[in-house]
Amino acid sequence: MRPPHAAPRCRRPRGSSQARNTGFTRATHLLALLIATTTALLVFALPALHEPPPAQKEIAPAYEAISGAAPPATDAAAAAIDAALKSSDLDNGDDPAAAIAAIEAAARWRTTEVRPADTLSAIFERLQIDPGTLQAVLDADPQQTDALQRIFPGQRLRLRLDADGALQELVFEADPSSGLHWQRAEDDDGFEVSRYEHRVEPRIVHASGVISDSLYQSATAAGLSDALIVELARIFGYDIDFALDIRPGDTFTVLYEEEYVRGEKIGDGAILAAEFSNHGRTFSAVRYTGLDGRADWYDRDGRPLRKAFLRSPVDFRRISSHFQRERFHPVLGVRRPHRGVDYAAATGTPIWASGDGRVEFAGWRSGYGNVVILRHGRHYETLYGHMSRIAKLTAGARVKQGQIIGYVGQTGLASGPHLHYEFRIDGRHVDPVNAEIPRAEPIPPELRRDFARETGPLLARLDVVNSRFLAEVRSSSVEERTAATP
Repeated sequence: MRPPHAAPRCRRPRGSSQARNTGFTRATHLLALLIATTTALLVFALPALHEPPPAQKEIAPAYEAISGAAPPATDAAAAAIDAALKSSDLDNGDDPAAAIAAIEAAARWRTTEVRPADTLSAIFERLQIDPGTLQAVLDADPQQTDALQRIFPGQRLRLRLDADGALQELVFEADPSSGLHWQRAEDDDGFEVSRYEHRVEPRIVHASGVISDSLYQSATAAGLSDALIVELARIFGYDIDFALDIRPGDTFTVLYEEEYVRGEKIGDGAILAAEFSNHGRTFSAVRYTGLDGRADWYDRDGRPLRKAFLRSPVDFRRISSHFQRERFHPVLGVRRPHRGVDYAAATGTPIWASGDGRVEFAGWRSGYGNVVILRHGRHYETLYGHMSRIAKLTAGARVKQGQIIGYVGQTGLASGPHLHYEFRIDGRHVDPVNAEIPRAEPIPPELRRDFARETGPLLARLDVVNSRFLAEVRSSSVEERTAATP
């Protein structure tokens, strides 16, 4: 029995001496290709042992879009080998030198992913590229190459080296849709750099769900990303308090964009339209971009969902103390009015300005500790107390709704970390939870026709998707009740 790794015995071909010579030539070519293939795979695979594993979803390399050549990715060597085998006519005794050259060229591309705390010099040192080459890359165009000084973990660089290990090309993928390409100048004096961009293709998709526990859990189960869930909560957050108002059985439907580059999904876009049914009330939202380029969400009639004030200016765990005419103060031990709402949250949780306004006061004030007071126009004023620290604010500075103005703490007369929030109308304290909050300005009359033209198709599509989803929910409920009936 022949050992498993022994070369197979060759049977001597019958026929003329010319036939025997042809057979010998074929065998020689096959052996040459086998040696070249093994060498190329070893050259390409061994350095990869020192590189981090590739991402689960790897987009096609930028080099393909720039030069039209074979992609310098992990499977480039295999692709070149296949092409070489197909192009070599062994029966005619062709010289496979061209195929071997293609294999070797593919094997000289290297791909590396930026690691935490990486610098460009560290990457070049890891790849054994001399510091002079790095400086030549940076000198190519200071404005363009500035991006290389701010690299982040997960970004990728692709490098093509010649037989001596000298850098010939460098592709930096700043993000999945754009990057920079360096190529050694023809006179071998430095590098030339150019920027490339791939077209981002938006695709409209939808998701629907029924609230079983929390918005986050139910929306995640429906396939929404964390960013989309936050955006959905922000859209309806002026009308729905997702910490207090949400109920099991509430439903939602969302139309949103997914972004693709060359057939690969690179992320989620914006929410285009949505509907949320909360405890018998239905809220609809559609995205519209005005002539000023600012996008916002509106109801079906063009009224903005965004109100002049946020209902809750902090991401809180619970309300630890409500607005009360009289309560027992936990620190002072006396009964006194509580003219605001206490939102319990971890120390350091960001606090947002509940509306556009001007800083009236920012600093220390008796029982409030670190406090910020904002004035919003002529009639409204808000107060944020017990902060662990205040953002960089000065009296008279303008702030925008949602801007971070400080961080949760327990300074002043506080028994635990929380935000004490007060809402005043014409100097009178009102309950922030139940206060009638004015809306922002509606769509002006001159834009109503444009609003209807832009949002009509989105709302129609939302209605179709939502109707089908609600029909499925009702059908499922009937089946469950029928199955439960004895």
